[in-house]
Amino acid sequence: MTKTQQTPTNTQPGRYRGPAWAVAAFAAVLAVGALYLVLSGDSDEVADTPPTTALAPDAETMTDLEVIQAGVEALYSGDAERAVELFGIEDGDDEAQARDDDLIRREAAYQAAIGGRLTLNCTEEVNTDGMFTCNVPYHNALTDAVRYEDSPGDFRHVVVQDGVITQFGLPGHLVQGVAHEFPEHNFLLRTVVSFLREEVDSSEGCWDDPTTF
Repeated sequence: MTKTQQTPTNTQPGRYRGPAWAVAAFAAVLAVGALYLVLSGDSDEVADTPPTTALAPDAETMTDLEVIQAGVEALYSGDAERAVELFGIEDGDDEAQARDDDLIRREAAYQAAIGGRLTLNCTEEVNTDGMFTCNVPYHNALTDAVRYEDSPGDFRHVVVQDGVITQFGLPGHLVQGVAHEFPEHNFLLRTVVSFLREEVDSSEGCWDDPTTF
């Protein structure tokens, strides 16, 4: 497939030790990320997207592994438009592609706000061009604060078609039509939410949906 520009997680719990002050310190970072998404939810642009400092290589001249590396680098650096160019969906209509592009823009904004970083360790499937299995250790400001080491990282199934990443997710979820799923370490986020609810004054009024986390 050829990606055309459209107009506008799940990890297994690991052992970690982190003091309450570290969780509290990250709360401000998390709040900034959440507020960033809320304020950008109705916008077609990602505010303050870092400009690229050099001309990015054309996906058609890159290997499939280089496409994955470039897509991940763009996503986690906040370069939303470059990430949109490199992430797509297979055989989707314009509306579905626009939804996917919006997801990528929002994810790029969120990860940039919380200092998200993803390390790739990919192996190409034998006799299947463009298909990879990847372990993807993930870190952000919270994992840094509590000194959590994500090793070997989540497993992801990644497919590249015609210079576009059409699948980046858990194999079991791909059959449900979910093309892209990025690590989040939800079990650590739940710790932050629990801390805020118990320790921050008047925090209960901030939680409209009791099922959140």
